Amino acid sequence: MTGLLLAGGVTAAAVASFVPTAPTNGNGPGGAGGRAAPPRTSAPARAVSPADLVAEVDSTLELAIAAGRIDDDAADDLRDGVDDLERTLARNDPDELREEAGELLEQINDFNEGSVAQEARLDLTLALDPLLQSGSTRNG
Repeated sequence: MTGLLLAGGVTAAAVASFVPTAPTNGNGPGGAGGRAAPPRTSAPARAVSPADLVAEVDSTLELAIAAGRIDDDAADDLRDGVDDLERTLARNDPDELREEAGELLEQINDFNEGSVAQEARLDLTLALDPLLQSGSTRNG
């Protein structure tokens, strides 16, 4: 009788160890962290101003120059293009700003890879994209 009780207890303990008490995701009960993971929430989208976007383009350009991904002649020309963006920004004309961003992108793409490395070209394109897209949904 004692053997049966002992076997039943061992079986119950074994079954209980395989039944999760809550969903396990590596952080919950039974998971590695021992605590439940906080629920995922997306951060509220922060409105990015055109000035922030132009500053991002300028910063991206300067980082690429400092990393040696843009030669001196191309750097001078592209800095002039960013200056044009800043002047247009001061006029507060979103359509003109979009046009200037497009012209700067064309200028970037006109340089060969020896002048503007592919990695710098991609980084600058990504930085310019929000300016190129800004206002494109206003007409809808």
